[in-house]
Amino acid sequence: MWAAVLLVVSVSAGCGKQEGVAQNGSAQVQVALPQELSSADVKGVRVEVRGPGISSPVTAELVKTGSAWQGTIGNIPAGPERVFEAFAYDAAGAVLYRGSSSSTSLGTGATVSVMLTLQQVTPPPPYENEPPQIDSVVVSANTVQPGSYINLAVTAHDPNGDALSYSWTATAGSFSSAAAATTTWTAPTTEGVQRIQLDVTDAKGTSVSVNFDIGVQHDGATGSADVSIGFNTWPEINAMKGTPSVLALGGTTALSVTAVDAEGDTLSYVWTTDCAGTLATPASRTPSFTLSTVPASGRCAFRVAVSDGRGGQNVGTLILQVGNAPRVNVAPKIDSTWQSTTQAAGGEVVTVGLAAHDPEGKAVVFSWSAASGTLRPPRWTSGSSEADWVAPVCFDNPISVIATVTDADGASVSRTFSIAPLESAKCGPLAVTGVRNTHHVQEDGSVIVLPADLSTVVIGAWVPTADGSGYVYRDGSGQANGTFLIPGVDRTPYFLRIGTTYLWMNSRNLDLSFARLGRPDTLEEPVGTQLAFEIDGLSPWQVSDELQIHSTGAGIGYFSRSCSTPYHDPPEGTTVYTDTIDYVGSLRLCGAVPSRIEPAKGDFVYVTQNVNRLDWDAGLPSGLDITETRLSTQIHSLGTADGGSSDAGTIFLKGTLAPLPTTAQAFDFRASQFETQVLAAHPSAVPYYDYVDVGTLPRFSDYGQYEGFPDLALANNWSPGEGDFHVNLQYGNPYPSHWQRVVVAQALSRVPFSVSQPDGGTTRTAWYSANAFSQAQVTDGVTQTLVPQVGPARDLRINGLSATSSLSGVGTTPVVSWTVPALGTANRYQVRLYVLSASATGGTTRTQVGYFLTSQTQFRVPPGFLVAGKTYYLQINAQYMPGSSPDLPFMAGPSFHYASALTSSFQP
Repeated sequence: MWAAVLLVVSVSAGCGKQEGVAQNGSAQVQVALPQELSSADVKGVRVEVRGPGISSPVTAELVKTGSAWQGTIGNIPAGPERVFEAFAYDAAGAVLYRGSSSSTSLGTGATVSVMLTLQQVTPPPPYENEPPQIDSVVVSANTVQPGSYINLAVTAHDPNGDALSYSWTATAGSFSSAAAATTTWTAPTTEGVQRIQLDVTDAKGTSVSVNFDIGVQHDGATGSADVSIGFNTWPEINAMKGTPSVLALGGTTALSVTAVDAEGDTLSYVWTTDCAGTLATPASRTPSFTLSTVPASGRCAFRVAVSDGRGGQNVGTLILQVGNAPRVNVAPKIDSTWQSTTQAAGGEVVTVGLAAHDPEGKAVVFSWSAASGTLRPPRWTSGSSEADWVAPVCFDNPISVIATVTDADGASVSRTFSIAPLESAKCGPLAVTGVRNTHHVQEDGSVIVLPADLSTVVIGAWVPTADGSGYVYRDGSGQANGTFLIPGVDRTPYFLRIGTTYLWMNSRNLDLSFARLGRPDTLEEPVGTQLAFEIDGLSPWQVSDELQIHSTGAGIGYFSRSCSTPYHDPPEGTTVYTDTIDYVGSLRLCGAVPSRIEPAKGDFVYVTQNVNRLDWDAGLPSGLDITETRLSTQIHSLGTADGGSSDAGTIFLKGTLAPLPTTAQAFDFRASQFETQVLAAHPSAVPYYDYVDVGTLPRFSDYGQYEGFPDLALANNWSPGEGDFHVNLQYGNPYPSHWQRVVVAQALSRVPFSVSQPDGGTTRTAWYSANAFSQAQVTDGVTQTLVPQVGPARDLRINGLSATSSLSGVGTTPVVSWTVPALGTANRYQVRLYVLSASATGGTTRTQVGYFLTSQTQFRVPPGFLVAGKTYYLQINAQYMPGSSPDLPFMAGPSFHYASALTSSFQP
């Protein structure tokens, strides 16, 4: 609102005329300040007189007398068109008010009175505000016993970002905190209906309110309560409001503005709006508005111009939302609960349940959770739910099972059931606990970590007896949340069993997490699913060329055409590859999971042609056989004759290969050193072949080779014993540049095995491989030297006898021992137990029946692995993994090395 200063000027001109002297006049000036200005506001008032013949303004500074400013302006030349202008200014010299008169004549000896109104130079900013909005009000119950309490909670926000304050009031009763968003209301001690009102106010004084009734009655009393809701905005000075504050189509809202004029001038009002409707009495302070059309923005702006009739004016804006008024939501009510027992033994089933309803008659949903143990699928009706909870094998403290009831508007109430352990169920200090998470590595390098479901996995511990002569087995249990527990592990170290893997562990708190490729929700295709290829654009096919596929999202790391079943060679020289293979069987032959490839979830397939050449410059008399990725395509749309999720169908891969730019990479392979280690695997070992393989995987630098990787280049030396050689590669890389590249160098030897036949003869000899293996991250820009980092375990023994000769009568739990490698330092030893048997055609076959990891150089085979009358052998891989942790046995880094040693056959 504008403010004004009244200035009265009395002007007197001179009476006598003297020759040669200008005829002048004077003015007595008095200024009264408006009420809202203090003496600290105005520090001075200056009056200036201008007009024809006055070269410089005649100026006078007024003097403050009491609450007024006054003074005399002398020597004003008489004449026409005299203009008086006045300025009121503050201590800094800034002008607060100014005003001027119209021109007037000042005659000689005459007295002229001039009235000036000084207006504010800078008017106050226009008022604009939008009332707060109540998002929800939740009441824990709509009835309460006398003297008892209910919970109240409001969620609100202010569209202008103002801070909000809350005020709860009631016709009776009391609040724990009447100014908080969440509070409790304690009912009076007498029955009746009490009204509760909530006012939410913003920093500008605009408020919105909601009220509702609560019935206060004793149990057994019946009745009903109508919840009535209203909105009101209670402004303060310079405030505007609409009642109700939320506009409804066809509804009428009363508008009002509070404005004060400091001098008590009569104010006039002009209201306008940008919404379609009827604005009644727009010239009053309190008009009304009826909305006829809902605006696209969902908001209506109301503007009022307030004038004081003397040149001062202010404009205010009030924005009201169009929509539904906030509604009070009463939370569901739990009617009854039940629990089969409050104490449980390890593994015991406890049944818990509850019945509930929504006081407003809406549907409710039940959900269950437990801190540990296993919740079986719950049973429910529209008004009740029941669940069976299976206690862990052991637990030391009470476990909470929580049931939550939620209504259709999102209000919920929970009930906690507590189950304490019986004394026999307590774990004590002898328990082993652990966790297993799966790190799902994605195409872009991100990782999704989810718990592995251990609820159906066999978990336990073989604990050595005090004298070391045997084991005691302790049964454990796993949970769907990836945790497991084994009670009663008397001593460490012990053999942890998880599935078919045995780990020699010292810790009682284990992390068995591991990484895998692909989405967490991959599914396997059913047996019988076919994979049909129609790939053109090939480089003219050679008999030693290779075709590979990779799908990160589906979790297919490595698949080569050489694993196909049935296997068909493409015609030499062809540029089109067509074939149909058994999808499930072929991927399993390559060690890959036959996952369902789902383009709708972002899956696609890389197809590469790896072209073969013979390198005569490697330093080998027989040449070096090299296969390198040279062409590739991505297939994002699969043709299918889909059998669905359970029936077999056919997957069609159709695409055109295109050449790739190539990268040069060189390695110096110390074949003689690798071959020395691999020939030490067994006295009967003979050289097999050497190779260098370059591939790529996302997050290889973090997890190492957690999955089979697609080949970028593969160099094979089929004639070992010819000495060290150079590997010069030229390969294309169709995979993302942030994937780290890996190089694997390996020499292999073979060891002969056969088994005795009932007729006194033996099966045909089978040759099984031993390895000297080295894996590292590729280093760009240098010729990388590849040397073995660890040698094989030595002096293999069973029950103290040399195991490089066939043994019998070793028993079903023999002690296996060895000495450390001559080369390098092994972090741990991987022991694979194979059973040998005769095939139907007289050949020799093997089946892995045991898998053990240990950091020791001896262990006793646990019971149940060896069966009298059968023939076995062991492969012991000495492993070196710099930076690895024994507490993370399934997490390997990028640098990984091992060398094999094999026993001869033995019988229990």
